[in-house]
Formats: sequence, structure tokens, C-alpha cells
Amino acid sequence: MLPGHATVEGTAAYRARIGAAAAAAHFRQWKGLALSSVGLGTYLGGEDDATDRAYEGAVTRALALGLNVVDSAVNYRGQRSERAIGSPLRTAAAAR
Repeated sequence: MLPGHATVEGTAAYRARIGAAAAAAHFRQWKGLALSSVGLGTYLGGEDDATDRAYEGAVTRALALGLNVVDSAVNYRGQRSERAIGSPLRTAAAAR
């Protein structure tokens, strides 16, 4: 299970799994966290199943490619964005 926020240890472990060569140019440090230089926002899109599936696929692929910054909020797509990103995040957490 993911705790309520990113940790120094967790982001460092993710960076290490991505690979040192790619990580050197891709990750930035902020308050000790290793954050990807690219993030994914979940604000846009319809409040429908097709958009949910598109976000789930995008987050799954982004995580595989080394992204660990995903923006969501309670007011994005009527809380559907948070649920749509939750599924791939749970899957990724369970696989580690």
C-alpha cells in the first residue's frame, strides 16, 4: 500500500529501478525527493469510462518509462481522475 505521500526512500528506490544512466538526466531533487522532470496532469477529459481507461493506460505507460509525478485533485473530472490513476498506482506498488 502506498502511504499518503512520496518519501525520500520511495522515490530513490523508484529512480534506482529505472536505471542510473536514464535517471541522471531525468530526475530532479526537491526536498530530498527524486522527481521525474516530466509529469502527467489529469485535469482534462470527459467524465466517462473511455477517458478513465485512457488515463489508466497513460499512467501505466508513464510509470514504466520513469515518470513519478502525477497531478490529480478532487475537482478533476468529478473525482474520476483520482480513481483512474489509483488503479495503475496500486498495480505498480504491488509489483515492487
